Amino acid sequence: MNEEFSSRDTIITFEAPRRYNLAVAIGLTLLGGLFLYLLRGRTNMSGNEESAQILGSLLLLVGVGTLLYNARTRLEIDPSRKTLTLRRRSIFGEKKRLMALNQVTKVGVMKIGSNRSRIFHYLPYMVLQSGEQVATGFSFAIESEAYAQAKKMAQAIGCPNEEIPPPRMRPATHPSQSLISP
Repeated sequence: MNEEFSSRDTIITFEAPRRYNLAVAIGLTLLGGLFLYLLRGRTNMSGNEESAQILGSLLLLVGVGTLLYNARTRLEIDPSRKTLTLRRRSIFGEKKRLMALNQVTKVGVMKIGSNRSRIFHYLPYMVLQSGEQVATGFSFAIESEAYAQAKKMAQAIGCPNEEIPPPRMRPATHPSQSLISP
């Protein structure tokens, strides 16, 4: 996945890639719709057909939900004002968090996933002076891409990019919330 990195009028902008989420959402929606289309009008369905109808409904629901919630995440660094703005925009509105650049002490990458399934995602995050760890809202399937993104962010912010051991995590609903247990 390629992230966008641009600088306009001294504001440095990072934008999280959304193509993968959109592709999965469209695929799930189409597959769920296909299942439901092929089973339309049937009254006496076998157990397999009923299962296919339930699966089709679930796939369609998850696909449409992902399309609706697919948020645009953007990190804006303004060196002249010495501020960092983390924005997350979806069809439900925009949430933003503004902080001073000197509050950010490190940028790291956390690995989430399961050794059992061997499916991992790598999430760049920032550590603040208060100890709070703030998710950037970026997610990568390839570890080297996540570390490259974290390094670029750290350079733009002016703080170290360290390999920080992955913290214990708890669910977060917004990039401004911490991803770890205290």
